[in-house]
Amino acid sequence: MNKHLSIFLLFFGSHFLFAIDQDSLLAKANEVLYSNPKKAIALVEPVLTTGNKEQVFDACYLVADSYYLLGDLKMSQLYYNRSLKIAEELDDDDKRASAYLGIGTTYSDMGESDKGLDYLKKSLDIRERKGDKEAVANVLNNIAVLFSNQGNYNMAIKYMSKVVAIDREREDSISMGISYSNLGAFHYYNNNNDSALYYHQLALKIRTGLGDELQQGRTLNNIANVLIDLGKMTEGIATYKRALEIKRKYNNQYEISFVLHNLGESLVSLKKYEEALPYLLEANKILDSLNEKVSYVNNAYTLATAHFNLGDHKKAYLLLDSVYHQRFRLFEEERSKQTQEMMAKFETEQTEKENEELRAQSAEDALFMEKSKNRVYLLVGGLSVSGLLALLILSKLRTNRKNTRILKELYDQLEQKNTDIVDSINYAQRIQKAILPPEQEVKSLFPKSFVFYRPKDVVAGDFYWIEQQENQVMLAAADCTGHGVPGAMVSVICNNALNRAVREFNLTDPGEILDKTRDIVLEEFEKSEEDVKDGMDIALCSLSFESNSNSARVAMHGNAKLQYAGANNPLWIIRKNKPAMKPVNVHPSPETKVDIINNYLLIDVKADKQPIGKFQSAKSFQTRIVELNPGDTIYIFSDGYADQFGGEKGKKFKASNFKSLLVSLQHLSMDEQMVELNKSFQAWKGSLEQLDDVCVIGVRM
Repeated sequence: MNKHLSIFLLFFGSHFLFAIDQDSLLAKANEVLYSNPKKAIALVEPVLTTGNKEQVFDACYLVADSYYLLGDLKMSQLYYNRSLKIAEELDDDDKRASAYLGIGTTYSDMGESDKGLDYLKKSLDIRERKGDKEAVANVLNNIAVLFSNQGNYNMAIKYMSKVVAIDREREDSISMGISYSNLGAFHYYNNNNDSALYYHQLALKIRTGLGDELQQGRTLNNIANVLIDLGKMTEGIATYKRALEIKRKYNNQYEISFVLHNLGESLVSLKKYEEALPYLLEANKILDSLNEKVSYVNNAYTLATAHFNLGDHKKAYLLLDSVYHQRFRLFEEERSKQTQEMMAKFETEQTEKENEELRAQSAEDALFMEKSKNRVYLLVGGLSVSGLLALLILSKLRTNRKNTRILKELYDQLEQKNTDIVDSINYAQRIQKAILPPEQEVKSLFPKSFVFYRPKDVVAGDFYWIEQQENQVMLAAADCTGHGVPGAMVSVICNNALNRAVREFNLTDPGEILDKTRDIVLEEFEKSEEDVKDGMDIALCSLSFESNSNSARVAMHGNAKLQYAGANNPLWIIRKNKPAMKPVNVHPSPETKVDIINNYLLIDVKADKQPIGKFQSAKSFQTRIVELNPGDTIYIFSDGYADQFGGEKGKKFKASNFKSLLVSLQHLSMDEQMVELNKSFQAWKGSLEQLDDVCVIGVRM
């Protein structure tokens, strides 16, 4: 599980060693440090240039702390280094130790653990020599966190245990609560769950005694994490709920979101998907509003799992698709950031020679301006900035190594999630292929036929369907709402509804089949809490056949009759226009259009203007009976072919051109027609993207 834990990093609090004539600006800045670090920086800027050395040290340290809180580690380290220089000039061990602590902590957070540990140990040596127990505990705490960041939890536990011993000796309840909580977290990361639970419970006892509800909520979340990993699921979930109740009182949206995620994830592991859903949905909403991209992706993946196991495959696949694209964007952002940093590194190397010349020139200027005290101060300041600039450049080069590692980890995660999603979609394709009739089955019943089927994506919303019942064969071309994974999910539901209408309810009349199919589809969608408006357009035909000793084939001679019903999708029949031909006969007479194209009649039998799905003015579907002649060719299809954009002007192909194309192919066999349909489609589409799924079925009598 991807749980959130709280660890507290300590190194603020005892660094502001104000001089007796401390400027009021420093005091005001110290008051707003944690609530508004930017304001703190603005308040002390005058002190940096006008104060005495004691005041400038305090101002530099306060600015460094402010930048640390703002997450700008480079600027933070620059000012810690400046404060160290002043501490050296003052030969003040307390100030020197504080500067070492700040520099060591920033190095640690920037991924340079060895340098960070060196500075932290320098700070620790001074604090231990001075006998300042509180300051010693602060440094030990930061060393423990450094080892934790390295994944060396045994060393982190060792140093944090020393902090606990000092806190007990000092009887400092607030510090003990923090130390117990950190120690519990390190044991948890080290898979020592019993010890982790023990120390988190000690932290909770102390914080409860202090009446600190905010910290109680954080500790309860940590305790719940451990209980879940110990298999105490009921107790762990109850503890998460206690933590959530407290956090809602303080309205910290981010902390609320990670308790919601932990709670929802735990319920999913118990297969309590219905109960998990509201927690995960709320977490998703909060994380999206906070633009917490990584946490959003993790939560969305868990939410997709819940939807999938509840049978809402459409929502699950939509979320997985969103997760994939979000992770891809994160990867692209990180890659772009890495590229910018590498360019900066190149520019830095190119200008290093110029920096050396500038520093040399600055040294000459220092000798020349030695007689003027004020000008000397300016020069010293310039040299300091140049030196700090060099440190920043060096830090930048070393930070690149850390960023490369982070980028690789993110890329590996993206690759794994991408593999999971592709595997899921490929599995969905296998499921969809299983519901489509095999080509040999279509050919055995309709020897002169073709099925031109081109999904837009791996899986499709279009499908074709065939069913044999007694002396009838039913054939359909269907177009479900959407395409890709969402469309495929709807197609599975609609295909199943068609099968049930025929096999379970023994219906053979096309209109009655579509009525029952609509009832079944609506019944399925009504199980959802949301107003689902998805559905299907379809053209459904039924033809009689004759049997012989070897096979059953649709009647190939005489005047056959075809039954047809349609939901938005028409039936087209093409026949030769002979002088002695009987009039076109369709019962009951619907809105039927007959076009004469190149000595052929194209009979356009219109469908009912309603879908298989929710529709305000729904009515029963009409069955049309059409008298066929030998040589007639029937076509049923989705709208994907006619709606495809292409050609010289990038416009739709349109139904009129589709009719002309089909008429122009009548001299060809049905197999040859399919080849030509594909050629024409590809030529029209050209380099443009396929707009929708395509399904065209042709049968010659």
